[in-house]
Amino acid sequence: MKEQTKMKTVPCPYVYKSGKRCTGTITRVEAYKADLVWDRDADGSWNLLWDRPRSHYHLFCSEKWNHAGVGRSDALKYYDSDLPEDLERIIGASRRCVVPPSKAEIEAREEERVRRREENRRRGREAFKERARKVKEEKEMRERDCFLMEEAAAKRWRVILDGLGPDEIENLHGDLSRHQHGFEQDCGGVGFDGKELMGRSGIGYLMETDRPDSRESAGALVRAIAASTCSIEVKQAAKKAAESFHLDIAMRTT
Repeated sequence: MKEQTKMKTVPCPYVYKSGKRCTGTITRVEAYKADLVWDRDADGSWNLLWDRPRSHYHLFCSEKWNHAGVGRSDALKYYDSDLPEDLERIIGASRRCVVPPSKAEIEAREEERVRRREENRRRGREAFKERARKVKEEKEMRERDCFLMEEAAAKRWRVILDGLGPDEIENLHGDLSRHQHGFEQDCGGVGFDGKELMGRSGIGYLMETDRPDSRESAGALVRAIAASTCSIEVKQAAKKAAESFHLDIAMRTT
């Protein structure tokens, strides 16, 4: 009997004043003044029997429930003869064949519900742990890549700057632009800007060395970058790095 009542959804029969039909479906039917009878079969099983209601049906829509509104308390009130054909077929198929579940069936359904709920919770916890693991892994990979890019940039600046004093560093402005491509190749990638790294890492490299003129040299490099033909990204990054170290980057006058 379950297969007889398991059929396509029943469209809501309500029609708006504009002539447009409701797009919802019927999800509930209530029968008013319907007589219910529990009948015991010869094999000892009990069946729930019912006949047509002596009053009417109330239908309920998936979108507007009972379509109640101003001037109407219930727009989906139907008598037996007015029911939509699909719904009448469903009600007719189940009229004398609904068997209430036994206590054992109810308990089994509840156990299954609890099992599924716990299974969903377990899967949710596992999914959360997996997401957290991936986030941590991505963070570690980014930190590692960032460290490698910083090391590559520092290595390039070491080759360019070692052995040079502040005046010589400031006079590098004519040569710096030809080094930019190398920084972009060695220190760029997904999530990394080689130009930005070139601008800030040189100042950081000089400030972290133990040379006595580190601040003067770092300021000289900022001025050299500003006077060079390097891209605006390199110059802006160098200026921000200088500001973070509170360097004097005013151009020297002769």
